[in-house]
Amino acid sequence: MSGSQLQAIFGTRTDELRNIIVESVRDTHDVHAAGQRLMDPEGRRGYGGSIWVKLPNNLCGAVKKTFVGASVWSGSRAGYSLPVLDGCVLYAWRTPGGKPTKEAFFLTSGVREQLVDGVRATQLTLFEGYEDEPKNSETDIRELVSEVAADRLKLILIAVESTPERLHTIKWGEVKRGQEAELDWSSEEILYTFAEDELRPVPVPKHTFADGRPPSPFVTPRIEATHSDE
Repeated sequence: MSGSQLQAIFGTRTDELRNIIVESVRDTHDVHAAGQRLMDPEGRRGYGGSIWVKLPNNLCGAVKKTFVGASVWSGSRAGYSLPVLDGCVLYAWRTPGGKPTKEAFFLTSGVREQLVDGVRATQLTLFEGYEDEPKNSETDIRELVSEVAADRLKLILIAVESTPERLHTIKWGEVKRGQEAELDWSSEEILYTFAEDELRPVPVPKHTFADGRPPSPFVTPRIEATHSDE
């Protein structure tokens, strides 16, 4: 899948942005997978319940630290912050249960629908807008619509397919609203697959503190000294 459209958006910063995305997602996954193995080796609830906030927040910090001019978008109802770069808002999203992207639903909240439809890059203040009544209302309405559309941020979705045992796939691309609850990927590129990362296997412990029965207690007999009257 070609990333030429993404290259056109981010220009010379594209390769560095790709590397930052992969590194941030991998580091976040590793930390949460390790914590999951300690907390509940047989469950997945802890991993899925915590990584969905850390993924976008960690990526936001990495992008803001690396690129001069990067800003932050924070929705009033969102529990995370998203980085904004070159007119795009980047959202790192782990698919529920590690499902393939095509089987997972993204538009499950008002915040996500708002992001897909395009949030404004800047918020209008009380004193912004036209000072006088427009002389040609039809022309000015068209100009206002074009201005608002140009001020909308594109959504670049970083879809992460993962389980506590393994980070499977990272892909990114510009997304728009499709039919019903589906997403329309205007551009799509695979950034990472586990199969291609043979040099970095995920360590799986053979035994954990929760495996098996506890060892049987043992007692060492105590030998008391005997005293003689001789």
